[in-house]
Amino acid sequence: MFVCESGFVLRISSTEALEISSPPENAVAEAGSSVQLTCGVDLPYDGFFEWRAFIDGSLAGQQVCSVSRSGFSSTSDKYRQFGDFGLTIDQVDWRDAGKYSCAFLSAGDLRATANVLVIGQFNKL
Repeated sequence: MFVCESGFVLRISSTEALEISSPPENAVAEAGSSVQLTCGVDLPYDGFFEWRAFIDGSLAGQQVCSVSRSGFSSTSDKYRQFGDFGLTIDQVDWRDAGKYSCAFLSAGDLRATANVLVIGQFNKL
């Protein structure tokens, strides 16, 4: 696990409802390339945020990275943060294809999902 500290001080107003203003969009990536998924909210946010990948057949998915007050953490160097809450997946291959979900968990479990399709490499049977 590695941590990348960000210089952002994020706050959420207690009188306004948080909404996802930039949900992730479905993406097609060439095998070996990088793909970026965006996720943004319309208000400053300082709660717990995560990206989950539903690529292993599990219904709950697996957390691939998170952002909290202590910074960004990732389960692999394959996953990097861009912007405040975006996700970059490097060197994609067929194992990265599937659904990805961004979630603002401190804001009432606010979520959005997108699918990543990987082309140019065939599954080995």
